[in-house]
Amino acid sequence: MGKQKISHAAYAAWDYKKEIEDLNKKSQEGWQLVKGGCFKSIYEQNDQVCYRYQLDYNTDIENKVLYLEMFEDQGWEYINSTFNGWHFFRKPYNPELPEEEYEIYTDSSAIPDMERRWVRLAYSFTAVISVFLIFMIVRMIQYPEWTRIPLILLEIDFIVFLGLGIYRIRKKERHFKKIFSLSTMMIIAVVCWTAGSVLGALKPDCSNTLEGDTNGGTYYKDFTVHYPDNFYLDLEMDNDSPVTFRIDDANGEAVYTNSDKKTRVENKRIWLKRGDYRIGIASEKGDKARKIKISYELD
Repeated sequence: MGKQKISHAAYAAWDYKKEIEDLNKKSQEGWQLVKGGCFKSIYEQNDQVCYRYQLDYNTDIENKVLYLEMFEDQGWEYINSTFNGWHFFRKPYNPELPEEEYEIYTDSSAIPDMERRWVRLAYSFTAVISVFLIFMIVRMIQYPEWTRIPLILLEIDFIVFLGLGIYRIRKKERHFKKIFSLSTMMIIAVVCWTAGSVLGALKPDCSNTLEGDTNGGTYYKDFTVHYPDNFYLDLEMDNDSPVTFRIDDANGEAVYTNSDKKTRVENKRIWLKRGDYRIGIASEKGDKARKIKISYELD
């Protein structure tokens, strides 16, 4: 057994001819397909032979033995099949034979039927994702923050990918320049998802509820902002006497303050730079204990 390597190149439904071209190119370079897959293919190094590959799509095989014998009669060697109905075949390449010798003859309606089903499904996914995209854009306008941008780009990534796929199938652009492959789409999606997750994880979520009797005192909550962004404050106070709620920066300067007995603040936008901050809640001393109830959330 020769040296093996694994490829995670992914191909969309309309890129099956491009996949065949890549398999043929790898074979000329001495890498022969051992097992084909949707997201993982295995190759074995062997430069003593060169193959021409073909793919067939068929999810409704009544008799697989007869199905494979049909290809064997045409000189095709069966490699393997994928879970979603693609079957890999190869034939030793002889440059003296005409190119027609390496065409595959099978059910001519299977791939067009698959493409029509895929287009209908793509239209449905595009409509659903577009609704989510509009919602995210509206939310971004209402409450701008960095964590929303990767999700918007992720949805645009899906829409562009699906739109190009629909166009290429309907226009029969089989050799359309491969500027946005399935692998590219997946890489962009992973980058956007990772960026959104990292930004969300780094953004502190400060929330608490203070309730009880007090005769003066101060509560502190320290937190760190790792990158400048908009934060949104929800604050509700129901006290017997005024209580001061403050958000101070590292220099002790207030970036937000509210002193009141009863108040309700929702989605108050506060721009915070990178650095350390402190939430302070202070009540004054009096002749007797007074009831306080404060609930806040800053995210």
